[in-house]
Amino acid sequence: SIEEPKDSISLWIEKGRNIDVQEQVRKVNLDKAYTAALLESSDSIRLLRLSHISYGYFKLPDYSRFLETNELLRKQATLTGDSTRIAETFWDLGKYYERMAVMDSSFLNYDKAHKLFLAMDSKKNAGRMLRSMGFIQNNVRNYVQGERNIIRAIELFKEINDYKNLYKSYNSLGITAGNLGDYDEALEYYEEALKYLKKSNGDEAYRLGIYNNMGIAYLESDRFKLAQDYFEQVISYPDARTINEYTYARALTNLGIIKMHQSPMAEKPGEFDDALLIQDSIEDIQGLSKTLYALADYYRITGDSIQAKERALYALDFARRSKNHERELAALHMLTQIDSDSSWYYSDTHIRLHDSLDLADRQLQNKFARVRFETDEALAKNQSLARQKTWWLSAAIGFLLLALAVYIIADQRVKNQKLRFLQEQQETNQEIFNLMMKQNQRLEEGKQLEQQRISEELHDGILGQMNGIRMVLLGLNGKTDADSVKLRSEAIEKLQSIQEEIRNISHALSDSSIQKVHNFISSVIELLKTTSETSGLSYTLDYDKDFDWDNLSGEIKINLYRILQECLQNTVKHADASEINVEFSLVNDEIQATVKDNGRGFDVDKHKSGIGHKNIDSRVSKLGGSWYVDSRLGKGSLIIVFIPYKGMQSPLSIPPKKPHKTIQNKKLVG
Repeated sequence: SIEEPKDSISLWIEKGRNIDVQEQVRKVNLDKAYTAALLESSDSIRLLRLSHISYGYFKLPDYSRFLETNELLRKQATLTGDSTRIAETFWDLGKYYERMAVMDSSFLNYDKAHKLFLAMDSKKNAGRMLRSMGFIQNNVRNYVQGERNIIRAIELFKEINDYKNLYKSYNSLGITAGNLGDYDEALEYYEEALKYLKKSNGDEAYRLGIYNNMGIAYLESDRFKLAQDYFEQVISYPDARTINEYTYARALTNLGIIKMHQSPMAEKPGEFDDALLIQDSIEDIQGLSKTLYALADYYRITGDSIQAKERALYALDFARRSKNHERELAALHMLTQIDSDSSWYYSDTHIRLHDSLDLADRQLQNKFARVRFETDEALAKNQSLARQKTWWLSAAIGFLLLALAVYIIADQRVKNQKLRFLQEQQETNQEIFNLMMKQNQRLEEGKQLEQQRISEELHDGILGQMNGIRMVLLGLNGKTDADSVKLRSEAIEKLQSIQEEIRNISHALSDSSIQKVHNFISSVIELLKTTSETSGLSYTLDYDKDFDWDNLSGEIKINLYRILQECLQNTVKHADASEINVEFSLVNDEIQATVKDNGRGFDVDKHKSGIGHKNIDSRVSKLGGSWYVDSRLGKGSLIIVFIPYKGMQSPLSIPPKKPHKTIQNKKLVG
C-alpha cells in the first residue's frame, strides 16, 4: 500500500480531519491541502491525498466540496486505472447518500464499491460494503435480503479472521433477527458478537451496545426479568456513561419501560427524566423520541391525557426530525387514542404515512432485487467464460498428447482415439448434466423468492392497511357526527378495496391464472355484472366474436382484465356515471380495448395521475403497448389501450408502437 509523505500537506490533512479542532480551522486546512495536492507529481500520492481530503470534507461536513473532490478523484483514478481509489469514491458516496436518507443511491454505490473490492480480493472492504448494504435493506424492512448480505459479509470476515468486523456483523445480524421477530435467534447472534468482541479486545462501548440489544430482545419477547438484568448491567458498568452516553441513556429509558410494565399505576420511573437530560445534552434526537414516547405511554396508562398528549407530540416531532418512521407511526397511533377531538386527523395521517412508506419500501426492494439479479448474472457469465477457457485449454493439451501418442505409438492410435473420445463424451455429458441441475436450482430459487415477495406484500401491505382501518374505526366508535359517518364510510370502502386486492393476489399466486385465464370474455362479463350490481352502473360490452380471445397469452389476458378492473373502479369512485361502454376489437395486429363512461369527466391538462392511472401505465408498459385518455368536464371520459398480439409472442419482447395519428387527445404514455 502507498504511504503518504510526512510534509506540510499531510499535516494540513491531519488537522482538517481532527474532530477536536474548530470547524472553520478544519475547513481552512482542508482547502490548503486540496490546492497543494493538485500539484503533486506522483499520481498514486495525489490520489491518496485527494481520498483523505474528500473524506475530511464529508466529516466536516462540507458536502458541496466533498462531492466536488469525490468526482475529481474518481475521474483521475479512472484515467490512471487505480481501482482502489475508484472503489473508495463509491464507498464515500454510499455514506453520503445514506446520511441524506437517499437509500437507493446509497445501496447502489455500496454495491459498486463491493464489486471492485471483490475483484481486487480485498475481502475486508468487500465484507464491509455487504454489511452496509444489509443495514440499508433493514432500514427499508427488506430484512430477508439484508440478512443474506450480512451473512455473506461474515463469510468473508471469517476467511481472514477479522474479529472486529465479525462482532459488528453478528450484532447487525441480531438486530435483523429481532426485526423478523425471531428473538431467540437474535440472542444467539448477540452471544457470537460478544465472543468475537472478546477475541478482538474490542472497545467497551460496543459491549454496552450489545448488552442493550440483548435486553431489547428479551423486552420485545416479554421476558422482563432477563431484560432488566441486561439493562442494569449497562447502567452499572464501570464508567458506562463516559464510555457510551448514547447507550447509557437508552438503557435508562428501557429500564423505565420495564418498571412501567411491571407496575403501571406506580410513580413515574425516574429513569425517564435521567435519560431525557442526557439525550438533550448530547442531541440524541432518536433517543429523545423514544423516551418521550415512553413517557406519553406512562401518562396514557395513568389517565393523564393532557401530559400524555404533550409528550406524544414531542415524540412525534423528534421522530420526524430524525426520520424514524417507525417511531412516527407509533406516536400517531398513540395520539389517535389520547386526543379524541383530533383522532380522525391522526388516524388519516397514520394511514397515509404507512401507505407511502410501504410503497417506497417496495420500490427500493425492487431496485435491490434488480441489483442482486445483475450481480448474479455477471457472476454466472464470468463462470461460463472460465469454463470455456478451461475447456479450450484442456482440448489443446489433449490434441498435443494425441499427436505425441500418434508419433510414438502408431500401432495404438485407433485404440487411444476411441478411449479419448469416450472419455471426452462422458465428461461432456456430466458437464451438461451439472448445468441442467444448476439451472433447475436457480429456477426453484426464483420461485421461492417470488413466493416470499408476495408473502411480504400480504403481510406489509394488506395487514398494515387493515391495522390502519381498525384504528380509524376504533377512533370513530360511538361517534355519529357527519365527519365520523363520512370517515366510517371511507373506511368501509377501503375494506372493500382491500378485499379486492387480496382476491387479486390470490389470483396471482395461482399458476393456472398466470398461464391462462379460462373463458376470457366470460370473466369480463362477470366482472361487469358484479360491478353493475354493487354500484347501479349499467353497462354494454362489444367484442369481435370471430376472434378466439382465449387463445391470447396468459399475460395479455390477466393484464387486460386488471386494466378493465382498474377503469371500472375509477369510474365507480370518481366519475359519478350511470353508464359505461366496454369494447374489445382488433386493429392492425393490435388489441384495442376501449372504456367509455358518461360521468362528470375532468380536465386532462390539469389532472394529476393517481395510483389507478399509474397501475394502468405499468401494466400497459409490461405488454409493450400504449394507452390514451380523453376527458372533458361534463362530457365523460374515454380510455383506449393498444396491445400488440401478433404471433402470440411474449409482450415483453415487442417494442412499443408509436402513438396512433387518428387519436386527438391527451397522451399519457406511448
